[in-house]
Amino acid sequence: MKRPMIPYGYKIENGAAIPHPEESEKLRRFFAFYLDGCSIRAAAKAAGIDHSPTTCRNMLTNETYLGTDFYPRLIQPDVMKKAKARAEVRGQNYSREREARYRVVPVRTAFTFAGATPDLSASRLYECIQPKK
Repeated sequence: MKRPMIPYGYKIENGAAIPHPEESEKLRRFFAFYLDGCSIRAAAKAAGIDHSPTTCRNMLTNETYLGTDFYPRLIQPDVMKKAKARAEVRGQNYSREREARYRVVPVRTAFTFAGATPDLSASRLYECIQPKK
């Protein structure tokens, strides 16, 4: 049986979810730093959270922090709403910026298997991302 993941900031005691004292405070600071203008990576580092940026981005949109029947509220709804909106805007800006600065170039590679004759060669088509000139 697969054990469910406990969201960051909580711990389970006697079958009930309660806020983890240190982690819940780090989570609140993470949200505050992010809303003050820090990047996800910088906000997590400043708050003392040692997780990947992807995991931290998921924290910004995890509605469990608003409270459920099992988990108590750690983040206020207005803070969660602002964080989600900022994450969405930053994500859109990044993808537009990337499209404008880079292009996809097809690259074909050819190779011969070790010890084989030249007629037993193969090739693959890759996509390479290069900066636009």
